[in-house]
Amino acid sequence: MPVASVGSADALRGQNKEFEAISPAVAGGTLLTGGYGSALGSAFGAFILGTTQLGINFVGINSDWYQ
Repeated sequence: MPVASVGSADALRGQNKEFEAISPAVAGGTLLTGGYGSALGSAFGAFILGTTQLGINFVGINSDWYQ
């Protein structure tokens, strides 16, 4: 969406986001060794980690603890 509003995008915008992409899948039950898991489990893991991040922001804890 930044391209639509600003007219350009930064090529490094998603850099170092691998942990945020892999963590929900692992929390949902996907194995790192074989990749066995379900889409429902990964969605559940994303829900849990997203809720945790929102809770940390709402309580007022420094966001560095989540990253």
